Amino acid sequence: MRIDGRRKAHAFGRRHALIIGAVFAAAATDLLLKGMAKVGIGDGSTPFLPFLSLHLQENIGISFSLFPAEANGALLMLIVVQFAGTLFVIWLLVRATTTPERLGFSLIVGGAIGNLVDRMADGAVTDFLHLHPFDISLFTFNFADVLISLGVCLVLFDAVFGRSPTSDGDA
Repeated sequence: MRIDGRRKAHAFGRRHALIIGAVFAAAATDLLLKGMAKVGIGDGSTPFLPFLSLHLQENIGISFSLFPAEANGALLMLIVVQFAGTLFVIWLLVRATTTPERLGFSLIVGGAIGNLVDRMADGAVTDFLHLHPFDISLFTFNFADVLISLGVCLVLFDAVFGRSPTSDGDA
């Protein structure tokens, strides 16, 4: 019985270390890529793939530059809302019961932290990936947005196709 308890405690600690590592790696990679973009991308647009270009842009609002934080106090309010949203997703991460759900929420939290740190440092979020399939300009985004989108897809996939938490061996 005592050995079984130690084994469970070790698995619990290892799982949390992996979650923290995934969150840290996601946020650090996002911030590194944003820093590289600020240094390496000049004015204009540099083709990267047929449907994607490198184009530096500072986003003072939220997604797709909605609700720009130009008024007094708007930046602080945006940071507070972003921080509260990140805390909520951390709460969901702590409650996650399956590996895909944990990984998905870890990617979301890592991306959210990357954008939050960037906004706190510069008053804006650095976007540098311009999507333009078939020469139709859609939007400019960053690696954190990719992480958040992948995380949401993982959580949704797990919710629809995953095993029930009671049958999951790693819960």
